[in-house]
Amino acid sequence: MKARIFRKLVFMVIIQLVISLIVMLSWNWLLPNIFVGVAHINYWQAIGIFILCRLLFGSSFRFRREGMGHEMRDRNRIREKWMNMTPEQKEAFMKKRNLYGRNLIDFFDSQPTGKED
Repeated sequence: MKARIFRKLVFMVIIQLVISLIVMLSWNWLLPNIFVGVAHINYWQAIGIFILCRLLFGSSFRFRREGMGHEMRDRNRIREKWMNMTPEQKEAFMKKRNLYGRNLIDFFDSQPTGKED
């Protein structure tokens, strides 16, 4: 178990170092030629830029296997649940969840289901 955790940690560090190298090479190749006054950066500055980007634009330093697919599955599951509700259940749901005045009943009913009937 400890060896597996150690291998994962080493793999993550190697991946982040390689990505930092790619950031440095890309920066030094593109930005000084495109923008006037942009200097070349060294490897440690590239690591800093990589970390800053992950903090600003990424939620964590984990690399997820599932990507964005889980959001689509959740959306489809909610849609299926909605389509199986009776009109009374839909109305009760909408009364509980007044989402900024939008009429979600019409929105969901007008969306294609992706199933051939």
